[in-house]
Amino acid sequence: MNRSTREELQREIDRDRRAERMMVPYALLAVAVIAVIMVVREVFFV
Repeated sequence: MNRSTREELQREIDRDRRAERMMVPYALLAVAVIAVIMVVREVFFV
């Protein structure tokens, strides 16, 4: 594997690592939205 291929692979790995770190906040936001929807549903529609 030549140097340019290794550098390109490393850049791709770094981009993937950053994207994976952002998945946790997005998942927490999704859980919070679902919780708000459930609370609103219980308060206003029961």
